[in-house]
Amino acid sequence: YDYMETFSEGMALVYKDCQWGFIDKTGKLVVGLQYDSANSFHNGYASVAKYENEEMKVGFIDKTGKVVVPVIYDTVFDFSEGLAAVVKEGKLGFVDTAGNVVVPFEYDYGAYEEYYFSGGLAVVTTGDYLSPRYLAVDKTGKKAFDINYDYARTSGFSEGMLAVGSGGKWDYDYGFAYFRYYDGGKYGFIDATGKEIVPLIYDYVGDFHDGIAVVGKDGKFGAIDKKGNVVVPLIYSNAGDGSNGLLCVENENGKCGYVDYKGNVVIDFKFDYLIDFKDGYAINSIDWEWGAVDTAGRTVIPFEHYYIYEISEGLFAYEDSESGCLGYMDANGKVVIDPVYYDAQPFSGGVALVFKEQYGIISRPSISYKAVPTASTVLVN
Repeated sequence: YDYMETFSEGMALVYKDCQWGFIDKTGKLVVGLQYDSANSFHNGYASVAKYENEEMKVGFIDKTGKVVVPVIYDTVFDFSEGLAAVVKEGKLGFVDTAGNVVVPFEYDYGAYEEYYFSGGLAVVTTGDYLSPRYLAVDKTGKKAFDINYDYARTSGFSEGMLAVGSGGKWDYDYGFAYFRYYDGGKYGFIDATGKEIVPLIYDYVGDFHDGIAVVGKDGKFGAIDKKGNVVVPLIYSNAGDGSNGLLCVENENGKCGYVDYKGNVVIDFKFDYLIDFKDGYAINSIDWEWGAVDTAGRTVIPFEHYYIYEISEGLFAYEDSESGCLGYMDANGKVVIDPVYYDAQPFSGGVALVFKEQYGIISRPSISYKAVPTASTVLVN
């Protein structure tokens, strides 16, 4: 193949002679090279596209290659809770996994906006393009409630909370695609009944993750809980999204550290980048040398590497400083796959795509562990 993408849900996109298809973890071509464009599988389905009368039309296939949503739409969004937003002739609706239209095509949309169901609700818009009216609809297409704000996040609710805004202005731009954007204003959150929970007092609000959301005001960032209480004080120059109980924040000197969801500094400000934890580890750099720490702040991979990529199934892809090639190391910094590849993708389902003169698939090696005897008391029923 000329190009391959990382495995997702056991399938990987492949490209050859200007056509896209999918292989499984054995390398078998499951979906033939027949599409002009395609995206990776999410929630069991992948969007695929073909040119028709000089226009790109999009639909969905399942993992057998069967077309489940006809390739007739102008734009589609990934399935969420069994439904996918699709656009036809300038109007947005939702289809199910059999291709049936369950939410009629009567809503507007903007380029670069996303539309998903969460908790049985989706956010849609009607009205003028630069003064949209928002409402929440259920999975039958019935209106749940009006969202009486100037702005609402169309990607939907996060952990039952929806970001809304007021006091700003809408504008548009002509670029690669025609899109609208909301500028300025103040932001807060409503719940899944439409009740305002967090007053609109912030200049920026992120989505909720692990019960907290990053917020910004007057150029400073912190975090709030679902009741609107400030749990991480707004004293930082920037902040990540939070994961594994820790939030990466940047101080006024441009250095990053990690605080817990009560605002306590857990790992000191010594890192170069704003990178959140994943699977219990944070990959970062200190004075431009890369390593990794655990959630207690212990260095598990020394900060002496040229570059380390994200963790996947317990292994870190890393770049060797001498050869420039990529290999994999475990969470103790031990090299388990030698750096001999020009590209090394994350592991997924026990396999990873690598490139060395041509693409190939490698399996995840077993990692030995030493059992340490203890004198613990064990109750046996």
